[in-house]
Amino acid sequence: MLSEQERRTLEAIQHELVTEDPRFNGSFDVVARRLTERDRGCYRAGLSALIMITSSLSVLMIAAQSLVLALFFIGAASWLIWLRREDPSSDEYHAP
Repeated sequence: MLSEQERRTLEAIQHELVTEDPRFNGSFDVVARRLTERDRGCYRAGLSALIMITSSLSVLMIAAQSLVLALFFIGAASWLIWLRREDPSSDEYHAP
């Protein structure tokens, strides 16, 4: 955390930079937006991979007649599906 004096100094520097070059501030927004889109894609791909793994493990546990572990993996897969569905970048997202 910054102290109040450090925060004021930082705001003064930011103000000077923006007044000198108005495009300077906008360049950070473009980079940040690009990074968040890439991060969202990685997040969704990671969730999809985990859903496939937990689903496969639940089927394997059913075949191995380990119902407790099968229920655990089914629950984990269901939770991951819910997380992916609630992702605002998802096409299926429905705002409450």
